[in-house]
Amino acid sequence: MKNKLIVTIFGATGDLALRKLLPALSNLITDKEFASDVKVLAVGRRDFMNEDYFAFVTKQHSFSGNLKVLKPYLDYVNVNLTEVESFESLATKITEESQGFARVKKIFYFAVGPNLFADIALGLSRYNIATKDSDDDVLAFEKPFGLNFKDAQDINEIVTKYFSEKQIYRVDHYLGKEMIQNLLTLRFANIKYSSLWSKEYIDEVKIIVSEDEGILKRGAYYDQVGVLSDMVQSHLLQIVALVAMKTPASLNSKDIKKTKLDVLKNIKIDEKSTVLGQYQSYLTESGVKKNSKTPTLAFLKLVVNNGLFDGVPIYVYTGKKLAKKEAYIEIIFKKPATHTLFDDEVYPNTLRIYLAPEAKIVHTLNGKQPGYEQLIEQTAFEYCYTCVFPNNVKEAYEKLFLEMILTHKSLFPDWEEIMYAWKIIAQVPRTKLVIYEDGYSLE
Repeated sequence: MKNKLIVTIFGATGDLALRKLLPALSNLITDKEFASDVKVLAVGRRDFMNEDYFAFVTKQHSFSGNLKVLKPYLDYVNVNLTEVESFESLATKITEESQGFARVKKIFYFAVGPNLFADIALGLSRYNIATKDSDDDVLAFEKPFGLNFKDAQDINEIVTKYFSEKQIYRVDHYLGKEMIQNLLTLRFANIKYSSLWSKEYIDEVKIIVSEDEGILKRGAYYDQVGVLSDMVQSHLLQIVALVAMKTPASLNSKDIKKTKLDVLKNIKIDEKSTVLGQYQSYLTESGVKKNSKTPTLAFLKLVVNNGLFDGVPIYVYTGKKLAKKEAYIEIIFKKPATHTLFDDEVYPNTLRIYLAPEAKIVHTLNGKQPGYEQLIEQTAFEYCYTCVFPNNVKEAYEKLFLEMILTHKSLFPDWEEIMYAWKIIAQVPRTKLVIYEDGYSLE
């Protein structure tokens, strides 16, 4: 008998489902990445039939998937997430889809705000749609996991009442990006970097995530969270942990999480260097409160006192409505002690790892300018991952879905990582907002 995979998406009419989740699933189906029969259940509160939902998806400019590919696998299920009795229809549908299969793997993706996490967990448990401790039932929670530390604690207590930690996958899609995964290989599979990756040789680190778009149509949600919860608490602190962690005992998820935790437990924020900002047109966005003080930009200086990176400043800079879309990690090495041999200026070597818009690595070295004099110039060596593998760099959510199917958890933060990340965010002083022009350049 065959196996079956059922992917249930809560919040199926929302931006995340349309922009990322459904397109990722259509790509995986096209690439024949699923070894079992597949059914995708789109769950929403709108009273749609299948054709109504297909028509709705077609009209959405944010949808970039292949609906023609998805249609044979996709059904819409109407559920009011705040009414537990409403989950009976979902239970019936999943039971029908499971008939005749030897094994059914179920992924429940919570593409909704954290205020609905507990309601969905209750509904899944009440109707035995998902069973506690089952290896075949996966619950994927989109970030942010809560709106603050207390909220995250409350949600975690409720969710773990119904389901075990091994079933819970807290999604941070940055960890699914190819170059973030490549960071471990770059660091630990190359003596050139592994031998220099410490406070003795690194002068400073910059982590930049610049977005040219605003909050799109997410005003009501974004105004509750802001840039610190939306970006820093999740994506950027995860990157900091991967950059500053010591060598793990193995690539096993438990060993990697242990070394990441060692970083998160030892991060200190330089309060005097903190800058929070808000783009000029933010208050005109739909769903935003009239006098909102929600920051859309953050500049933070932090240090990691874990022995390996003691005293090395790590600058984190992220914001919306900036001049361009760009994301990268830059390692700036110290100048060589022998730089006095040269009359001309010696530049620090740098390693820049681009996450977007292209996946690439740029390393700068000092070289001699052509001519009779001993003049130095910076020379850049570039390796464009996207260019070399134009069709093989997969979208982050595709990788994350496959990891959930295989029950691999190394790309998903556990509760302790989430907890310490929230404690770090609590250290950030809420300074007076700097209002910046739409399209402001970080350079």
